[in-house]
Amino acid sequence: MRRTVHLVVWCGLIVLAGLGAGCHSAWVSSGLLYIEQNNYPKAEEMFKRALWYNEEEAAAHYHLAYTLAYRAEHDHMPVGEVDSARIKIASAREHYLRAAELDPEKWQFNPDTEKEEERTPVDDGIRDMWVAMYNQGVISREAGKLDDALTYLDLAMLADPTGKRGFDAQMLKATLRYNEAISNSGNPDLATLRDVVANLEGVTVPESENASQDRADLVKIKANIYRALSDDTKAAALY
Repeated sequence: MRRTVHLVVWCGLIVLAGLGAGCHSAWVSSGLLYIEQNNYPKAEEMFKRALWYNEEEAAAHYHLAYTLAYRAEHDHMPVGEVDSARIKIASAREHYLRAAELDPEKWQFNPDTEKEEERTPVDDGIRDMWVAMYNQGVISREAGKLDDALTYLDLAMLADPTGKRGFDAQMLKATLRYNEAISNSGNPDLATLRDVVANLEGVTVPESENASQDRADLVKIKANIYRALSDDTKAAALY
């Protein structure tokens, strides 16, 4: 009863051109207006209200995902709110995938396609979220800000841990940690090296046009780590 009363009141207050897809979509329409006004916190609130009334509204999941990803990049990370950014990135991915599940004809997730004509809005949303975090990781690395670079690469892996994108983020993170661990050649950080190679044990090379080079890169860094750990036997076994 409470939901019905609140929804009727809200629908009576909002008159939007072209609104004809049902009363629940008033919340989504309102959220989109807030996005146009660059009021992303309020847009997030509207999309969440839409899902409170109808948790199976695919459009609400999609637009909430976009809003959460935007806020992680533009609201939280610039002020160092890393935990909030992590929560929003992880949640954004979940909502993108939920939209794809609820309305596959419109939103289906095709993680392996790189052809623009085959991509859906969910494909683009997840890719763009990953690209934003990965590129910031690269920028931070070039600026000599290792901790920031690793943080952004972690966020990239939250955005999309699958396929080529997940592999690239994992490899760049491993390379940065490896380089830092051996920066003092006379006294390498053995604990970090062990941790890096342990994480790489679960990494698989995705099928892509660069698969051969990716396999070579993976073998090379693992072999280099084993040599730094004075384990030449394991290093040789990789070839």
